[in-house]
Amino acid sequence: LYNWVGVALTACGLLLIGIAAALEQSPANNTSGNHERTLGVCLTVLAQVFAAFQVTFEEYLLKGYEVSSLQTVGMECVWGIGFMLLLLTIMTCVPGNDHGAYESLPDGVHMIGGSRMLQSLVCSYMMAIASYNYVGMQICRKLSAVTRCLVDCMRTAVVWGFQLALYYGVSTQY
Repeated sequence: LYNWVGVALTACGLLLIGIAAALEQSPANNTSGNHERTLGVCLTVLAQVFAAFQVTFEEYLLKGYEVSSLQTVGMECVWGIGFMLLLLTIMTCVPGNDHGAYESLPDGVHMIGGSRMLQSLVCSYMMAIASYNYVGMQICRKLSAVTRCLVDCMRTAVVWGFQLALYYGVSTQY
């Protein structure tokens, strides 16, 4: 029952945020702003549905079968890289402002290949995401998907707090 109550409260929260965004007044001559706002709310809800499906399916795999968390994270990595290469290849064919393409895959590969700093940033980012997903899998295996979602929500608050601490504690510019 508490799972359904949690889903209902989350859905109500998303609904209230969506209604508030849709009711926000925009200038009379900017009708495209309302459409963009509505599209943004719909995409956010759709993203939450996919994230909920992923976490629930991972819990199903981890608790119902003998599946390695490390192997699952590795397979998610392989599939994610494959999908991104496919999407970037498609976006390279779509006209846009990035050297004539919407997103230029050859240009991106050239920039990463020519910069040690970008290579180290890409590698460290991938390792950080892999570690985060592995820990999330372990939380899901030992506790539940609901707990993993709560930890995931707290990530934003922790990053925000860390950035505030860095800004006010380390930065000399106020």
